[in-house]
Amino acid sequence: MKHRKPSRKSPASKKSADKTNRNISHETTQSNQEPSGSTPQTRPAGPFQSSAEQRKNFWNTFVRAVESEPVQLESLVGASGLAHPIVAMGIDRARKRLVLISGDPDGRSAVLAQADIQAAYQDHKVILARPVAVNLAKTAEALVNFFGKTEIGQRDLNKLSAGEERTKRILERRMKLLVEAGVIPAIQALGYAALNAPAAWQDVIIQLSHIQLVTQNPDAPGEIKADTPIIKFGSLVALDPAEMDRRMGVCSMPLYELSADEAEVFHSGTDIEAAREVLKSHHVFQYFFPAPDHLALGLIEKNQVSSPTLVDWVGRSPEIGHPFGPSELITSTDKLGELVDMLKERGLSTEGEFGLELTESGKASRATVKFKPREGLLSKLSNLISVKIDLSLKDLTDLFKP
Repeated sequence: MKHRKPSRKSPASKKSADKTNRNISHETTQSNQEPSGSTPQTRPAGPFQSSAEQRKNFWNTFVRAVESEPVQLESLVGASGLAHPIVAMGIDRARKRLVLISGDPDGRSAVLAQADIQAAYQDHKVILARPVAVNLAKTAEALVNFFGKTEIGQRDLNKLSAGEERTKRILERRMKLLVEAGVIPAIQALGYAALNAPAAWQDVIIQLSHIQLVTQNPDAPGEIKADTPIIKFGSLVALDPAEMDRRMGVCSMPLYELSADEAEVFHSGTDIEAAREVLKSHHVFQYFFPAPDHLALGLIEKNQVSSPTLVDWVGRSPEIGHPFGPSELITSTDKLGELVDMLKERGLSTEGEFGLELTESGKASRATVKFKPREGLLSKLSNLISVKIDLSLKDLTDLFKP
């Protein structure tokens, strides 16, 4: 892999960098000062909620686990002059990275905010994670299992109140299981960490919009009958609330996947290594510190590239603020040039007609991470490469214009 020589900054760009660092330092100092005479407002933790201090500490532990120092800010102003809501922020001064926990309701608006903030802080790499607290697809799945079908009509609802005493007791037990399996997991994550409440509830409303309500007479198909609603959960069951984040190159933080014990690790903040292990188990840490072998397999799957091109593309990850973590499928190596040969030796990739291709084993390895938060980095890197290729093609086309 060719090493790029760092470009020398002009006096103007150096002045801009100094200004950026002063702004960040100023905001850090201002935000970490406690108002005089104020006392933290906390409330006792309940079965499915935590105190305000614990929810705030969740993100402090998170940013420390990804090797940055927490800064207390509620918004950052982008190059456009707009203030973008953030739930938490961390600064990695050694690597010049800003780790932001987005306060946006979806991946699309989050990545737009990231681009605006990145334009304002050009000497730092802006790394964005967005909390996803609710996954109503699990609730819908529990309802489908309860009723045994994806479409629920008035007659199904009537059965809940009809029948003998023994039948009612059975239904009560099943409803209890429904609440434990589908309702509680869907809502308890709202109490794990500090959130931008309007954004969180907007996300809930968007998910609820996938429930379809129709009115028809089951005794006469096609005939509309107002008093017989049918609720269709099929679309909601198939919903992936983090899909847009992955596609936009944002790291989703699936709070709904955390257990109460895992959330407690972040609340206490006393064991950063334990918090890091939790993030690794949910494939979040690997977004910030990617395994180069998995990253290479993802790029091969998306683009049948030559070996030199693959090495070059993988090597861009640290340049955009994502330094490598250890490899997971092959022996870790500091030489990216050896990466392709090691993937071939491991039986994960092979030379195809138009470039490198995945073997069946490579495809199986990809399937284990394809829908995880770490996948957002692959999209982010692929999107940047696509933009550069498009710009290069445009420049080439311009050369032949009369």
